[in-house]
Amino acid sequence: MNIKGTPAMSAKRVGHDLAILMRMCDVAALQEFRWPWYWAELRRRFVAATRRVEAAVIAPGWPTADPRWRSSPGLARGRARPVSAAQAVLWKGARFRRLRTWTRLIHGGEAGISEARWLRAVRLKDRRSKIACWFWSTHFVVGGDQAHDGPKRQAMLRENLAALDAFLAMCRRSGHPAVGEADLNIRDGWAMRELLRILGRHGAHIVGNDRGVEFLIVMDGRRARVRVLRDGEVPAKRLETDHEGRWADVELVAVRKAA
Repeated sequence: MNIKGTPAMSAKRVGHDLAILMRMCDVAALQEFRWPWYWAELRRRFVAATRRVEAAVIAPGWPTADPRWRSSPGLARGRARPVSAAQAVLWKGARFRRLRTWTRLIHGGEAGISEARWLRAVRLKDRRSKIACWFWSTHFVVGGDQAHDGPKRQAMLRENLAALDAFLAMCRRSGHPAVGEADLNIRDGWAMRELLRILGRHGAHIVGNDRGVEFLIVMDGRRARVRVLRDGEVPAKRLETDHEGRWADVELVAVRKAA
């Protein structure tokens, strides 16, 4: 979900959208989460969610009873450096354990075009199944996918696509599957053709609506695959932000080695 950072939203409106997201998801990807009070509101939501879980019974069968939501980057870093933290990944500690974090700059800041942006991924292990998966978020430059867009925006978008290509290659080498939600700002034309070529090369595919600015992308790995059970959108009219949210209900399935 993109929780609009330009122009900035009030803490109340940010909290509204976070409440919807955290009710729906075990793992969430954010974009434009780029103001200190956004992170302060996220901390407030994390504390409230933890208290609710501590007051109830942890789901039976969990190996650990960790009621806390977690984030990458952490709350203190996010509040101190919100621009570099604006593409964030959240998850439920009771469901997943973090194994590794992977972060790369996808383009530097350019006055009048975009602040610096990153691709952030976290490899999480499901506490019950022991299957690990990469969960990721990124946010491409606005503009650049149309023939009339300026050369700087087009060059920045090409840099973004190259970064996504390198990231998916890393995931493929690791053997783990990947699930990501990203604001790619791609509608059609050369950029869509290049995006589809990159996804095809790595065996990744778009889930649900394959046109727009928001994309939900999954990729199988050697160790496990991603089975999409259901998917859909949270329409912008339900949210305070001006972007739709994308969601998928997925099952991580281990790949059995042949005898």
